Parts: sequence; C-alpha cells; structure tokens
Amino acid sequence: MPQINAIINRFFGLILLMAAVFGLFLPPFSVDTATIIIISLATIIFTSFFKVELNRSLIMNDLLPASVYFILRFIMLPVLIYFIISFISSFYAVTFLLILLLPAAVSSPAFTAMFNGNVSLSLKILVFSSFLSILTIPVLCDLILSRGVAIDSRNLFYTMIYTIVLPFLIHLPVRVIKSIRKTIINNSPLITAIGLIIVFIAATSKNRSIILDNPVKVLIYTMISVISYMALYLFGYFLMGNQDKSRRISYSVSSGANNIGLGVTLTTLFFPGEINVFFIIAQLSWIFMLIPMRYFYAKRKK
Repeated sequence: MPQINAIINRFFGLILLMAAVFGLFLPPFSVDTATIIIISLATIIFTSFFKVELNRSLIMNDLLPASVYFILRFIMLPVLIYFIISFISSFYAVTFLLILLLPAAVSSPAFTAMFNGNVSLSLKILVFSSFLSILTIPVLCDLILSRGVAIDSRNLFYTMIYTIVLPFLIHLPVRVIKSIRKTIINNSPLITAIGLIIVFIAATSKNRSIILDNPVKVLIYTMISVISYMALYLFGYFLMGNQDKSRRISYSVSSGANNIGLGVTLTTLFFPGEINVFFIIAQLSWIFMLIPMRYFYAKRKK
C-alpha cells in the first residue's frame, strides 16, 4: 500500500488527466451524476480533515498574512474580476466569479508537499477557505447574479453544508480513534485519487457529446482556462512577496489548485449547461497546470 500511495503522489496529475479523458469514451452513468459527485467530494473532504491538527496553532500561526490573503484572494479578487469582465461578456463574468470563489482543493496540501511548500499553511488555507466558501459562494452569487442568472441560493447553501460541514462533523468522533486516523492519513493519496477519478469520469461522461461535438469550443475553453489557472498560480505566489519561498508556494498552490470538483458539482446542479461545460474543460486545464508549475517553483530561488 505505501508503494501505491507513493506512485499516486508522483503521477497524480497524469492519473487524473487519464481519468478525465477516459470519461469521454464512457456513456453517461445510469444513476444520478450529481449525487455521485457530491458523495465523492464529501469523502475526499472527510479524509482531508484527518491531516489537520485541530489546535491553537491552526488559527494563530500566520494569522495576519493568511487573513490578508483570504480577503484579497477569495473575496475581493472574485468580485473585482466579475465586474471587469461583465463589461465584455456576462457568460465569462459569471464563470470566473465562481471559479475564483472556489476554495482550495482538498489535494492542495499534497501538491504543496510535492513542490516543497509549507504544508501546515496549505492545510490552514484549505480548512478556512472551505468554510469561508460556505458563505461566500451562496451569498455573493445571490447578491451579484440574482438579476442575470437564476440561482437557487438556499439549495446551493445546503449543498455546501453537505460537502464540507457534514464531513467535518462526522470526522470529529472518528479522529480520536488513532488506528483509524493513521490508516486514513497514510492512504489519503489513494482515497483522494479515487474520489477525484470518480468526479472527473462522471462529469466528463455526462457531457461527452457536448465536448466531442464542439472541438473549436473545447479548444477556446481550454486556452482560456489554462491562462486563467496560470494567472491564479502566479497571483498567489507574488501576492505575498514578503514571505519565504515555502510559504509563497503554499499561497500559490492554494490559489491555483482550487476545488474544481466542487465547481463541477455546483455548475451541474445550479448553473446553465454552458457554464458546466466550461468547468468540465477547466478540470483538464487544472490537471495540466500541475506540470509547468512544478518547474516554475523549482527555478525560483526565493
């Protein structure tokens, strides 16, 4: 089992890319795709909480810079970008508002470790951005998009509760059992990979006809999403320029490696189909960006 987890850590991006491509050759699932995705995400998030030490340092360490980062990256930037892009395209304005509101991915601490970043800081950002998104996504979508897009903000809020809060509450009594906690932590790469593979295959399979029938649109969405993710990684890295390299890597990964699985789920349930298709394509770009960013971090001296 340790060898399997080591292989998954090394080829994580490639594994997910192959899963997403594989979904293009499968017919849509006969069961409800949204339910499958929600359960898979909830399982991944449930697993991620076991790696977090619930103590005073989780809140107090890096409190000031992390607070500044949260406000700029997860509140101000999404709203600012939305209003700037809204002058050009309402479709992309809505799309990028949601992409920017998504919290850090549950796999972001694993990516941070791969890139020699500060894992404890990455875990902090994961936890707080996830709980922050429970409010920011439903509230800001309701306030900003209420006139242009019909959003069921109440059910959107409940979905956030099911995928983030409920797994956290369930994990609390389980984490005190040391043997179970150790097993889950040791096998978190495998659990995370399986969960994301299910999410990517299910979402891609559901929209396979739309994707395969529109190669030009797929190419455009791919180019736009790749550029967008690159900008998010660089924004996170240079935003906290006074921090050491390991912390800047953590901020960068947490900015670029967002919870695209959650985005796919939410757009499947609450947003127009075209936005969901963009997120399906964006998940491929999300995976691809892990490759160039590895080299970017390696070449940075500080």
